[in-house]
Amino acid sequence: MRKYLIVGCVVLLAAYTMPVWAADSVAETVPPDHWAYDAVQKLVDAGIIIGYPKTNDFKGDRALTRYEFAMAISRLMDWPGLKGDAGPKGPQGDPGQAGAPGQKGDRGDPGPKGETGAAGAKGETGPPGPKVSDDEVRAICAKLLDEFKKELADLQDKQDELAEDVDELDKRIAAVEEAMKRPKVTGWVDYRIGLAGDLWDNAEFDALTAKIGIEGQVTDALKGKVSLKMVDDVTRVAALPFSPRAGAGAPHPLTGLFDNIWLDEANLTFSTDWWTQANWAVGRQYFCHGLGLIANDDRRAIQGVHMSAPELWGSDLSLDVMVGMADYDDGIALGATNDGYGAARLAFNQPKWGIAGNWLATGAAQEEAWSGDMWANVFDRKIAFEYAQLLQRMDGTRPPSANQPVSWMGTAEVLKAGDLQIRGLVSHTTADYNVYYSTLNPYWEVIDYNSDLSGIYVPWERWLRSPLIFPGLQLVGAIVDFDVWNWPVEVRYANVDGFDIPGGCPVSNVIGVTTTKKIVDGLNLNLTYAREMLHEGTPADDIDLVQAAAVVEF
Repeated sequence: MRKYLIVGCVVLLAAYTMPVWAADSVAETVPPDHWAYDAVQKLVDAGIIIGYPKTNDFKGDRALTRYEFAMAISRLMDWPGLKGDAGPKGPQGDPGQAGAPGQKGDRGDPGPKGETGAAGAKGETGPPGPKVSDDEVRAICAKLLDEFKKELADLQDKQDELAEDVDELDKRIAAVEEAMKRPKVTGWVDYRIGLAGDLWDNAEFDALTAKIGIEGQVTDALKGKVSLKMVDDVTRVAALPFSPRAGAGAPHPLTGLFDNIWLDEANLTFSTDWWTQANWAVGRQYFCHGLGLIANDDRRAIQGVHMSAPELWGSDLSLDVMVGMADYDDGIALGATNDGYGAARLAFNQPKWGIAGNWLATGAAQEEAWSGDMWANVFDRKIAFEYAQLLQRMDGTRPPSANQPVSWMGTAEVLKAGDLQIRGLVSHTTADYNVYYSTLNPYWEVIDYNSDLSGIYVPWERWLRSPLIFPGLQLVGAIVDFDVWNWPVEVRYANVDGFDIPGGCPVSNVIGVTTTKKIVDGLNLNLTYAREMLHEGTPADDIDLVQAAAVVEF
């Protein structure tokens, strides 16, 4: 069916544009006083062919090209009368053998008799139709077909060529659709080089991170994904402080990793329609609830079963549940054995707003927490907010109800004007709030060993590439996006207040500017300048970052 639709559209397009290419290749036109105008008009009046839309007329002051005439009279090829009168009726054949009588069906009940409607008004008698004999029509057709036989042959050749092109196009589309079903290689390479810290004193660095995987259809109903992640120096991955079980060897003391390559994702995804429409992911995977204050495994994918029902029983409610991580190395590193993980989210969504409740039943080790979040679209501006409380720490102790650790975070689109977009943000977290798998513990890498591990400065990639939220700090800032000569620019700024850190936070403000330039398809060059400013009187200097990054995506 698709092929015939394509053929029809192409032929119609060719017919509509025919005078253009015909006028270029054949300069001849048929003047309005040519005999073909009157001949074709007779066929139009007889209803055998039609002229131009709306008027059904071929008469006028504009001369038609011979190809326009050929396109119009090409319909004559299908006129039954062109083949002449039917011959005499042949003798009747012998009757066939009668079939067995079918079973008589039950007689249905008679339907009610409808009311007789009023007779309509008698219409006016129309004008008599043109009296054109079949012989006269055949003579006109034969003369027209002979006059335009070359153009008709050209039209047939063009139509045959278009049909061949469409067949070839259909085969190519089928091949592309088949290729899209097969698994494909995906991933990226991120290489950074530059100066960080005191730019004039041993500040050079470089860092390489890569991810490669394969994903695609396993069956018609099942998709799969497997990917590996690699860093050039395992000691840089400070966001992964997990350790394997005791006696398994000697991992790196900072990260617990044995090697700089690890399994990043490995999962199968599918959909079901049992008790409600739901999407499932089974295996090692990433997920996030709301803004992620109690459930976000960005630091490292965890293993489990993830179920998402976007329209619970066809309602405005959505349910999202993640369970897994049994006997996981993170839990063992935190002092738990046979540790499990369970988090759930129930949301009520409307076209322009929504609210949700999130519950962390058991996190890494024995964590327990709850949060509520909301989002809205106000005057085409998106806002989001989440408030969370930690009910039980990783070691199983429960803080007093009057002094429970809390965290909250809000974001809002302040301005959208062409290429300029400003997003405001604010976050507030007490020092004793720490959920292992949450937005407060994202994945980040150390690029400046001297300053990032000193405890005075904020790690560069922790605030340049991750949400601006930290335990013990309150941050107020903005992210501004705009274009300069077709170069996208992002400015990230935050004022830092160590309201819940003894002695305060040495850093007062952070600012970073990143611009991106596409080099070729799949390769972008990012240039970054950033600065961390300390409070006056701090026995340390402000530090800077100058970085170039080449990012390849495939």
